[in-house]
Amino acid sequence: MTTVAVLGIGTIGEPIARNLARAGFDVRAWNRTREKAEPLLREGATVCDSAAEAAEGAEIVLTVLVDADSTAATVAEVEFAADAVWVQTATVGFDGAERLAELAQEKGVVFVDAPVLGTRQPAEQGKLVVLASGPDAALDRCGPLFDAIGHSTRRLGPVPNGSKLKLVTNLWLLAVTEAAAEAIALAEGLGLDPREFLATMEGSQIDTPYLHLKGEARRSRAASSSATATRTWPPSTSPRSRASGWAAWARRTPTTAPEDRRSCNGGARTACRTAPRRSRRLPPSPGRGGRRRRAP
Repeated sequence: MTTVAVLGIGTIGEPIARNLARAGFDVRAWNRTREKAEPLLREGATVCDSAAEAAEGAEIVLTVLVDADSTAATVAEVEFAADAVWVQTATVGFDGAERLAELAQEKGVVFVDAPVLGTRQPAEQGKLVVLASGPDAALDRCGPLFDAIGHSTRRLGPVPNGSKLKLVTNLWLLAVTEAAAEAIALAEGLGLDPREFLATMEGSQIDTPYLHLKGEARRSRAASSSATATRTWPPSTSPRSRASGWAAWARRTPTTAPEDRRSCNGGARTACRTAPRRSRRLPPSPGRGGRRRRAP
């Protein structure tokens, strides 16, 4: 039975530790607040009073902490077994991953940078995506562990490629989330039911499940806020002001007609000169104090 120390029993760390225990690993759990780790006792895990105690003799030490600083501070207290592997699964940035790799070298332990994609629900279901980077032999040893916590493992070569890809995927998620919020705000500002937008997108080539997940969540929060909220929103970040800004922009900036655009693309200069041109000025960007940005 492989002994795994799980350091950090939070939103992701708790279900990871639970799934490892259920998969037959000997789990030693540690958390700064011990009470958060104690429910794992029912799964057969051992709850330790210190990170050093949890890691002592463990074949794999898995850290799921908030950032690179807290991870480094915790691991500084740890003495690794001679043949141990340290697997870090948090989002620490690739600079942070490189710092932790240097710490691992100082500690004389093999380091695997393996941030995960997914929120609490996929973590509970064992359906995380593991972005694993490190020596091939270490990744081979960690294979059964990754299989227990995720449905897919990407082997990405040397450290810190896992954290680099996590940065790329987080950018994509942020872009989809912001685009969903802005599109719904525009629909509301134009007097449309945002559900019509979501239904129109569903099943199309530019659809994405994340749009519906975040779109419905945003609509639910907006409905709840409008019914019960007493909070006063700053003008630059108010959902109503953002919707009004988009709607006003849409009304005052005519778009080139499709046939004119095709003519322009085909090189018909006359059509280009006569076609209406969209303004290059965008409405205020949310959260930036009303500053405007230019279209690319």
